[in-house]
Amino acid sequence: MSTQVIHKLTRQTIAELLKKCESSPQDRNSDAQHRRSAPWLHDCSVEIWPAHENWHEPWLGKCRNISAGGLGMCSNHYLEPGIQVTINLHLVDSTIQGKATVRYCQKIRDEFMAGIEFDFDY
Repeated sequence: MSTQVIHKLTRQTIAELLKKCESSPQDRNSDAQHRRSAPWLHDCSVEIWPAHENWHEPWLGKCRNISAGGLGMCSNHYLEPGIQVTINLHLVDSTIQGKATVRYCQKIRDEFMAGIEFDFDY
């Protein structure tokens, strides 16, 4: 079992992550395609721990896109908009951990798509 580096969720950490994406040699026909095909985003999983609940295990999801202010993810669980959560964003070589707020969540086909806004000042 390998040990990953854990980084605190900060504006700088996310900026560095986005810079990795920009410097990746990928087909850049469109920004949306680039975000989907960025190597660090493939199989990037997200753990969600609702702040108001006493959960013993996190809800799991998959990151679909990421920006300076938040991320879009899919999950089998409905996330109530407005709730505060602790997130662990698991990348290939590290984990980014911090607080966030669910901004929207809607069912699309057989899963839920959610918008998560990073809370940098907690």
